[in-house]
Amino acid sequence: MPAVAPERARPRLTHPRWRGDGKEIFFLSPDGKMMSAGIKLARGAVEAGVPQPLFDANAIVAFRNRYTYDVTRDGQGFVILSPPESAAAEPIHILSGWQAGLKK
Repeated sequence: MPAVAPERARPRLTHPRWRGDGKEIFFLSPDGKMMSAGIKLARGAVEAGVPQPLFDANAIVAFRNRYTYDVTRDGQGFVILSPPESAAAEPIHILSGWQAGLKK
């Protein structure tokens, strides 16, 4: 029986988004990096390039089946939902009885 090479380990990549022309796909890595891979159609087959890290996205990835980022059509810009920079929460001010002030 011939020896079979083990399948290469593949990183878990989530939240894929396509560039507008379909020639690149973007996704998040488990450690929060924005990644991309080029996509080519050759002889009726889809060929994906090697994923490359672009930047540390610091994106919120806790929402399942919900995208927390988007990419511009040309693949040059990103909008990313990220956690607040400050760990301290801003105070919430509640104004009660405001309707009574309207009647005066």
